[in-house]
Amino acid sequence: GYAHERGLLHQDVKPANLLLTPEGVAKVTDFGLAGAKGEVGGTPAYYSPEQADALAQARAGVPAAERTALTRGTDVWSWAVSVLELFTGERTWQHGVAALGVLERYLAGGSERDGPPPMPAGLAALLRDCLAPDPADRPRDFEAIAARLAGIYEEATGTAYGRPRPEPGELLADQLNKALSLLDLEHPAEAERLWEEALAADPHHSEATYNRGLWQWRQGAITDLDLVARLAEVRASHEASGRDELLLARVQIERGDAAAARELLAAAQQRSPADAEVRAALAALPPDPLGWCGLRHTLQGHTLGVTAVAVSPDGRRVVSGSADETLRIWDPESGACVRTLQGHTGPVYAVAVLPDGRRVVSGGGDEAGKTVRIWDPGSGECVRTLQGIYEVTAVAVSPDGRWVVSGGSADKTVRIWDPGSGECVRTLQGHTDLTSRRLQRAAAPGRHRWSGGTAVGGPWSRRAGTSYHSHRTGSRWPTGIPTGTSHQGCPDRAAPRAPGAGCRQMPRRPRHP
Repeated sequence: GYAHERGLLHQDVKPANLLLTPEGVAKVTDFGLAGAKGEVGGTPAYYSPEQADALAQARAGVPAAERTALTRGTDVWSWAVSVLELFTGERTWQHGVAALGVLERYLAGGSERDGPPPMPAGLAALLRDCLAPDPADRPRDFEAIAARLAGIYEEATGTAYGRPRPEPGELLADQLNKALSLLDLEHPAEAERLWEEALAADPHHSEATYNRGLWQWRQGAITDLDLVARLAEVRASHEASGRDELLLARVQIERGDAAAARELLAAAQQRSPADAEVRAALAALPPDPLGWCGLRHTLQGHTLGVTAVAVSPDGRRVVSGSADETLRIWDPESGACVRTLQGHTGPVYAVAVLPDGRRVVSGGGDEAGKTVRIWDPGSGECVRTLQGIYEVTAVAVSPDGRWVVSGGSADKTVRIWDPGSGECVRTLQGHTDLTSRRLQRAAAPGRHRWSGGTAVGGPWSRRAGTSYHSHRTGSRWPTGIPTGTSHQGCPDRAAPRAPGAGCRQMPRRPRHP
């Protein structure tokens, strides 16, 4: 009812999307289709007649504005089908449009098997109304349905229905699964808006804080420590039930902090001994602390510390740079070093891989000249040296592979190079200190370059060589994944992570109702 009041249709009401809290409170989840203009979906076994018509029209290419309109009656129909399934004990139909006939056969024949009690007459009448072929003949909303259900309960039990009506603020915060579904539909701005609305209603809502923060961390908008601090604040704001510890433990597992994760899960288990998710998380913990961060291989071969890593676009090669003045190319599946690139005469501080994977770029502090080098990873040869004045501690490549960007120079500049000719085509000036933090690829191919420094960072126009706006140290970066992220338990090692087990590997739909 609360969602309908705000113009949202669920379009996929079914038992699988109804969850119960330990207190017995029902929560409707998966609002993925709610408010999604032009989207037609759901589960056929619970479809209303008009929903089935709209889907058939969509498949036939009928424009969204010309299809059968869906109203609140669609969710009313699907709810009635779900209640019918509760009494039949199983679903014997494939299409929800057949539900009215199933109801009549059930009422005519009764229940011949042991199981659910017979359906009260008042409830049967309500379901008939909810399954009226014309949406206009169904109950107008769930407020009306709730009122009739309360009367049916009192008639069947002889006592008044005693549960209080849920508060709207709670309902808003608990509808956050819609935000995750919007991410699946590639509408991140709408998901962010829903999270912001939910947190405005309840600033210390555990799941809202967790899901929004996890998304932001994996997008590089906040750090892992930011997320840990937010969840710790939420945990301290109310009486813990074990859920707060579980969510924070998941973050600690992803960032590789074995001790913190184990302590939190132990606390969660003590508070909620019967919680299946807590038990599963404890059972899945690797005995080896390095396994907490998804470690698959330890790549050994460098004689000094590893200072930079990069992964080829196809994921088949890992490139590492080291203070031992070499680059190494690794096979992440076997953990073997397939090639060593030698040529730098000083530490290698930065590495990047061109989008086609055919070239590797490195930056360092060579004694004879501070250089950016371009390598052929197949032959191991340095095919071009881009000569600078000061050491290079950051490199990046434009998404189209046409430009190489270097930074870290003590002259406080960022340089754009043509990797084909080796020419420096632009020097970007404006930093007030070393450009030594990081460089990020532009969101749009070839348009802007991002730079980072110890003083300010921001997007630049490649053509004009001017900065559009700057961001002070400690501010959030709008695009890209931050480099140099540390993972506890994996010091000084280039360690590729298995898919699904690695840091920043976001689950498809992390639901936490």
